[in-house]
Amino acid sequence: MPSLRNPDINYYSGWFFVTFQVADNKSVFGVIDGGELRLNALGERVREQLARLGEIYAGVVTIDEFVVMPNHVHLILHLQSPKASGRDLSWYVGRFKSFTAAQIYGKMRRVGECVDIGEHLWQSSYYDNLITDERELAAIRRYIRENPARWEMDRFGPVTRHAVGNLELLNADLTAFVASDTRDNWQKSEPKLREIQLFKDKRLSNMDKPTILSSADRGATISSAPTASASATSDWPLISTFSSFEEQAALARRLDKRRPFVWIDPAGIKTPLPPRVAAACAEGWGLVLSPVETGTGINKQRAIWCNRYVLKSARIIYTGTIKRGGTLETLLAPYRA
Repeated sequence: MPSLRNPDINYYSGWFFVTFQVADNKSVFGVIDGGELRLNALGERVREQLARLGEIYAGVVTIDEFVVMPNHVHLILHLQSPKASGRDLSWYVGRFKSFTAAQIYGKMRRVGECVDIGEHLWQSSYYDNLITDERELAAIRRYIRENPARWEMDRFGPVTRHAVGNLELLNADLTAFVASDTRDNWQKSEPKLREIQLFKDKRLSNMDKPTILSSADRGATISSAPTASASATSDWPLISTFSSFEEQAALARRLDKRRPFVWIDPAGIKTPLPPRVAAACAEGWGLVLSPVETGTGINKQRAIWCNRYVLKSARIIYTGTIKRGGTLETLLAPYRA
């Protein structure tokens, strides 16, 4: 890959804004939950190592503002490295990336303590910018501090933007079911649900609060049938993205037993809907929602966005198989606590 570095810049001394990405832009360090950064175990280890650089290279490297995001790192560092040492900015960035890839990610990957994205943790290149004055330094510091809050801002829109079925189901007590897409561990027998004894106020954020519009406004068919019975927990509508194998099995059981459900589809509402799902929506005991139009396709960050909505909307959360170090484990952490 050609060098991104400017030959006119002295990379041995100065203030630098540096960004490097995870390989294939995979989100492996955690999630952004309502503007709040939640790092997983791998993300915390990388953050700790980044914070220690000033100690490891005392007198040469000073770490200023920094943030470890789900799929990239931003940092400001001040470098005072003698040219005779041969250790310029790229050397220090390379040492950090090599150490975290081998000694942190590599070791955690081998024992299954983090998500496995392959041999490489980082993209081979990185972005750097020489900071030339105090005004620019202050602006970049603010950019880094506000990075988590901007992550979701105007990114996906309300989960309830597109709807087919009975929107009144959102006003019932909801039970969530989430499970990782664990193809290798999938068994055709009915998975045993493990309950997180979580009873909480059922509140939706203003961002996600549904607004009932006409079918012309939504571009979707909306039923006004009465809310399904929620007299018992088993009859509470089950809310999920129904993306993984275990979640799909849960939806199939719901359809078999004609029990209410709310399907949050991060890829866009399918057209046509599966016949039994379409019938449930028409009869008032089914609801399919999506923040994007039909045919948009799957997106990892949007899937996280939708799973956030699922967890926030439920009074009780059940989990199937949860992948260690995955995004669902990180999203569930505050509820378990």
